[in-house]
Amino acid sequence: MKQHDTRANRRVFLGGATAALLLHACGSASETEREQQAQGASSGGGGTVGGGGGNAGGGGDPVPLECTPTADNLLGPYYRAGAPFRDDLTEPAMAGTRVSVRGRVFGPDCERLAGAVLDVWQADDTGGYDNDGVGDPADGAYVLRGKIVSDAEGHYAFRTIIPGNYLNGAQYRPAHIHVTTSADGYEPLTTQLYFESDPYNAIDPFIIDSLIMNLSEGVNGELEAAFDFVLAPVPG
Repeated sequence: MKQHDTRANRRVFLGGATAALLLHACGSASETEREQQAQGASSGGGGTVGGGGGNAGGGGDPVPLECTPTADNLLGPYYRAGAPFRDDLTEPAMAGTRVSVRGRVFGPDCERLAGAVLDVWQADDTGGYDNDGVGDPADGAYVLRGKIVSDAEGHYAFRTIIPGNYLNGAQYRPAHIHVTTSADGYEPLTTQLYFESDPYNAIDPFIIDSLIMNLSEGVNGELEAAFDFVLAPVPG
Protein backbone atom coordinates (compact mmCIF):
# COMPACT_ATOMS: atom_id res chain seq x y z
CA MET A 1 0.00 0.00 0.00
CA LYS A 2 1.28 3.44 -0.87
CA GLN A 3 2.52 5.40 2.14
CA HIS A 4 1.63 9.08 2.12
CA ASP A 5 3.96 11.59 3.62
CA THR A 6 3.34 15.20 2.60
CA ARG A 7 4.04 16.28 -0.97
CA ALA A 8 6.49 18.82 0.38
CA ASN A 9 8.50 16.04 2.03
CA ARG A 10 8.39 13.95 -1.12
CA ARG A 11 9.74 16.90 -3.11
CA VAL A 12 12.76 17.27 -0.81
CA PHE A 13 13.57 13.57 -1.11
CA LEU A 14 13.18 13.54 -4.87
CA GLY A 15 15.98 15.98 -5.62
CA GLY A 16 18.75 13.41 -5.47
CA ALA A 17 17.02 10.87 -7.73
CA THR A 18 16.17 13.39 -10.41
CA ALA A 19 19.65 14.87 -10.26
CA ALA A 20 21.10 11.42 -10.93
CA LEU A 21 18.90 10.99 -14.00
CA LEU A 22 19.80 14.43 -15.33
CA LEU A 23 23.52 13.98 -14.74
CA HIS A 24 23.53 10.68 -16.59
CA ALA A 25 21.43 11.95 -19.50
CA CYS A 26 23.44 15.11 -20.09
CA GLY A 27 26.81 13.52 -19.43
CA SER A 28 26.27 10.57 -21.75
CA ALA A 29 24.63 12.25 -24.73
CA SER A 30 27.68 12.09 -26.98
CA GLU A 31 28.37 8.47 -25.98
CA THR A 32 24.76 7.52 -26.77
CA GLU A 33 25.00 9.14 -30.18
CA ARG A 34 28.17 7.17 -30.95
CA GLU A 35 26.49 3.92 -29.91
CA GLN A 36 23.46 4.63 -32.10
CA GLN A 37 25.69 5.37 -35.07
CA ALA A 38 27.60 2.14 -34.55
CA GLN A 39 24.40 0.10 -34.21
CA GLY A 40 22.98 1.62 -37.37
CA ALA A 41 26.14 0.79 -39.32
CA SER A 42 26.29 -2.80 -38.10
CA SER A 43 22.59 -3.60 -38.57
CA GLY A 44 22.02 -1.91 -41.90
CA GLY A 45 19.40 0.34 -40.35
CA GLY A 46 17.29 -2.49 -38.91
CA GLY A 47 17.10 -3.76 -35.40
CA THR A 48 15.04 -5.73 -32.93
CA VAL A 49 12.05 -4.38 -31.04
CA GLY A 50 10.80 -6.71 -28.38
CA GLY A 51 9.82 -7.26 -24.81
CA GLY A 52 9.39 -3.54 -24.75
CA GLY A 53 12.94 -2.66 -25.76
CA GLY A 54 11.94 0.26 -27.88
CA ASN A 55 14.85 2.67 -27.73
CA ALA A 56 14.58 2.95 -31.49
CA GLY A 57 13.62 5.62 -33.97
CA GLY A 58 15.70 7.97 -36.03
CA GLY A 59 18.18 6.53 -38.53
CA GLY A 60 15.74 7.12 -41.38
CA ASP A 61 12.92 5.53 -39.31
CA PRO A 62 13.89 1.94 -40.20
CA VAL A 63 11.48 -0.93 -39.71
CA PRO A 64 12.93 -3.36 -37.15
CA LEU A 65 13.98 -6.83 -38.23
CA GLU A 66 12.06 -8.54 -35.45
CA CYS A 67 9.12 -7.51 -33.26
CA THR A 68 8.36 -9.28 -29.97
CA PRO A 69 5.28 -8.15 -28.00
CA THR A 70 6.07 -5.62 -25.32
CA ALA A 71 6.17 -6.92 -21.76
CA ASP A 72 3.13 -6.36 -19.55
CA ASN A 73 3.61 -4.51 -16.28
CA LEU A 74 1.23 -3.86 -13.42
CA LEU A 75 -1.68 -1.42 -13.80
CA GLY A 76 -1.33 0.06 -10.33
CA PRO A 77 -4.11 1.63 -8.26
CA TYR A 78 -4.26 5.14 -9.77
CA TYR A 79 -5.72 4.68 -13.23
CA ARG A 80 -8.61 7.01 -14.15
CA ALA A 81 -10.81 6.55 -17.20
CA GLY A 82 -11.76 9.50 -19.39
CA ALA A 83 -8.43 11.30 -19.76
CA PRO A 84 -8.43 13.95 -22.52
CA PHE A 85 -6.71 13.53 -25.86
CA ARG A 86 -3.56 15.69 -25.75
CA ASP A 87 0.14 15.29 -26.49
CA ASP A 88 1.41 17.72 -23.84
CA LEU A 89 0.63 16.56 -20.31
CA THR A 90 2.38 19.50 -18.67
CA GLU A 91 1.02 22.86 -17.53
CA PRO A 92 3.04 26.11 -17.73
CA ALA A 93 3.54 26.46 -13.96
CA MET A 94 3.99 22.75 -13.28
CA ALA A 95 7.13 21.77 -11.36
CA GLY A 96 9.37 19.07 -12.77
CA THR A 97 11.96 18.26 -15.41
CA ARG A 98 10.41 18.13 -18.88
CA VAL A 99 10.92 15.08 -21.07
CA SER A 100 9.56 14.20 -24.51
CA VAL A 101 8.77 10.54 -25.15
CA ARG A 102 8.38 9.34 -28.73
CA GLY A 103 8.27 6.08 -30.61
CA ARG A 104 6.18 3.81 -32.80
CA VAL A 105 3.50 1.16 -32.40
CA PHE A 106 3.96 -2.14 -34.24
CA GLY A 107 2.23 -5.48 -34.63
CA PRO A 108 4.19 -8.74 -34.21
CA ASP A 109 5.05 -8.84 -37.93
CA CYS A 110 6.57 -5.36 -37.58
CA GLU A 111 3.62 -3.76 -39.37
CA ARG A 112 3.06 -0.16 -38.29
CA LEU A 113 -0.21 0.40 -36.44
CA ALA A 114 -2.03 3.63 -37.26
CA GLY A 115 -4.72 4.84 -34.91
CA ALA A 116 -3.44 3.02 -31.82
CA VAL A 117 -4.51 4.78 -28.62
CA LEU A 118 -2.00 5.28 -25.79
CA ASP A 119 -3.60 6.14 -22.44
CA VAL A 120 -0.85 7.67 -20.27
CA TRP A 121 -0.77 8.57 -16.58
CA GLN A 122 1.91 9.17 -13.96
CA ALA A 123 2.92 10.79 -10.68
CA ASP A 124 4.00 14.41 -10.39
CA ASP A 125 7.52 15.41 -9.41
CA THR A 126 6.77 14.77 -5.73
CA GLY A 127 5.57 11.22 -6.38
CA GLY A 128 1.89 12.10 -6.00
CA TYR A 129 -1.00 11.18 -8.28
CA ASP A 130 -4.04 13.38 -8.82
CA ASN A 131 -6.31 10.77 -7.17
CA ASP A 132 -4.14 9.48 -4.32
CA GLY A 133 -5.97 11.43 -1.60
CA VAL A 134 -3.16 13.93 -0.97
CA GLY A 135 -3.89 17.37 -2.41
CA ASP A 136 -6.13 16.05 -5.17
CA PRO A 137 -7.52 18.80 -7.48
CA ALA A 138 -10.89 19.93 -6.17
CA ASP A 139 -12.34 20.22 -9.66
CA GLY A 140 -11.41 16.66 -10.60
CA ALA A 141 -8.97 17.87 -13.27
CA TYR A 142 -6.81 15.31 -15.05
CA VAL A 143 -3.21 16.02 -14.03
CA LEU A 144 -0.39 14.36 -15.97
CA ARG A 145 -2.87 12.17 -17.82
CA GLY A 146 -3.72 12.07 -21.49
CA LYS A 147 -4.45 9.97 -24.56
CA ILE A 148 -2.33 10.01 -27.70
CA VAL A 149 -3.19 8.47 -31.09
CA SER A 150 -0.48 7.03 -33.36
CA ASP A 151 -0.30 8.59 -36.83
CA ALA A 152 -0.51 6.92 -40.24
CA GLU A 153 3.07 5.61 -39.86
CA GLY A 154 2.53 4.36 -36.31
CA HIS A 155 4.40 7.25 -34.67
CA TYR A 156 3.39 8.76 -31.34
CA ALA A 157 4.90 11.47 -29.14
CA PHE A 158 4.03 13.24 -25.91
CA ARG A 159 5.63 15.72 -23.53
CA THR A 160 5.57 15.27 -19.78
CA ILE A 161 7.87 15.46 -16.72
CA ILE A 162 10.14 12.96 -14.98
CA PRO A 163 7.85 11.41 -12.33
CA GLY A 164 8.87 11.46 -8.69
CA ASN A 165 9.71 8.43 -6.56
CA TYR A 166 7.25 7.35 -3.87
CA LEU A 167 7.17 4.82 -1.07
CA ASN A 168 5.65 1.43 -1.84
CA GLY A 169 5.78 -0.41 1.44
CA ALA A 170 9.31 -0.11 2.82
CA GLN A 171 11.10 1.10 -0.31
CA TYR A 172 10.79 3.69 -3.04
CA ARG A 173 9.62 2.85 -6.53
CA PRO A 174 11.72 4.07 -9.46
CA ALA A 175 10.29 6.81 -11.68
CA HIS A 176 7.81 5.31 -14.14
CA ILE A 177 5.09 6.23 -16.62
CA HIS A 178 1.98 4.07 -16.94
CA VAL A 179 0.72 3.33 -20.45
CA THR A 180 -2.11 1.24 -21.84
CA THR A 181 -1.97 0.78 -25.62
CA SER A 182 -4.87 -0.49 -27.71
CA ALA A 183 -5.62 -0.99 -31.41
CA ASP A 184 -8.36 -2.81 -33.32
CA GLY A 185 -7.55 -6.48 -33.75
CA TYR A 186 -4.84 -6.51 -31.07
CA GLU A 187 -4.72 -7.39 -27.39
CA PRO A 188 -4.69 -4.33 -25.11
CA LEU A 189 -1.31 -3.80 -23.46
CA THR A 190 -0.84 -2.47 -19.93
CA THR A 191 2.73 -1.62 -19.01
CA GLN A 192 5.10 0.90 -17.41
CA LEU A 193 8.07 2.78 -18.84
CA TYR A 194 11.13 3.34 -16.66
CA PHE A 195 14.23 5.53 -16.90
CA GLU A 196 17.86 4.45 -16.96
CA SER A 197 20.03 5.36 -13.97
CA ASP A 198 17.16 5.76 -11.51
CA PRO A 199 18.71 4.80 -8.17
CA TYR A 200 15.77 2.48 -7.35
CA ASN A 201 15.77 0.43 -10.55
CA ALA A 202 18.06 -2.21 -9.05
CA ILE A 203 15.84 -2.98 -6.04
CA ASP A 204 12.36 -2.63 -7.53
CA PRO A 205 10.45 -5.95 -7.58
CA PHE A 206 8.26 -4.98 -10.54
CA ILE A 207 10.68 -3.48 -13.07
CA ILE A 208 11.50 -5.33 -16.30
CA ASP A 209 14.76 -4.41 -18.00
CA SER A 210 13.23 -4.24 -21.46
CA LEU A 211 10.93 -1.42 -20.27
CA ILE A 212 13.81 0.90 -19.29
CA MET A 213 14.27 3.92 -21.58
CA ASN A 214 17.52 5.72 -22.27
CA LEU A 215 17.58 9.48 -21.74
CA SER A 216 19.38 12.05 -23.86
CA GLU A 217 19.43 15.83 -24.11
CA GLY A 218 17.47 17.19 -27.07
CA VAL A 219 18.29 20.16 -29.27
CA ASN A 220 16.04 22.41 -27.17
CA GLY A 221 17.78 21.41 -23.94
CA GLU A 222 14.92 19.23 -22.72
CA LEU A 223 15.32 15.52 -22.12
CA GLU A 224 14.20 12.97 -24.71
CA ALA A 225 13.39 9.27 -24.52
CA ALA A 226 12.20 6.78 -27.13
CA PHE A 227 10.20 3.58 -26.90
CA ASP A 228 8.50 1.34 -29.49
CA PHE A 229 5.46 -0.70 -28.49
CA VAL A 230 4.62 -4.08 -30.04
CA LEU A 231 1.08 -5.39 -29.63
CA ALA A 232 0.00 -9.03 -29.82
CA PRO A 233 -2.91 -9.97 -32.09
CA VAL A 234 -6.24 -11.08 -30.66
CA PRO A 235 -6.21 -14.94 -30.66
CA GLY A 236 -8.14 -16.66 -33.41
